[in-house]
Amino acid sequence: MGEPTRPAKFAAIEARVRGIRGYTESSSRGDGSDWFEAELTPDLVAEVRSRLDASIIGPDRRVLNGRDAPHDTTATPRWWPDHWPAGTVTYWRGHSMLILPPTGTRAWLIDFRL
Repeated sequence: MGEPTRPAKFAAIEARVRGIRGYTESSSRGDGSDWFEAELTPDLVAEVRSRLDASIIGPDRRVLNGRDAPHDTTATPRWWPDHWPAGTVTYWRGHSMLILPPTGTRAWLIDFRL
């Protein structure tokens, strides 16, 4: 058996992700959270910022101005930042949050399983 076939658009994105790490926290009921940190290529992070800024407005887009984490930090992995630089933007979709600082090539994602 080989690798599953993926659409070409996913392969193009996959090639532009330099690294990813994750952490899962779960309860016995199956709820919990999944935490990811991704290192993206400079062109991919610029494209993500541009597309999200143009498409997500209102309460699904929040700017953090040097504040602490916008979520409960009791279950965060050690490598998860405690503070975010001014201008960091969070993008919400359902129970998932993407955190994207204004500079650099890292992005963070939390998926809350309820």
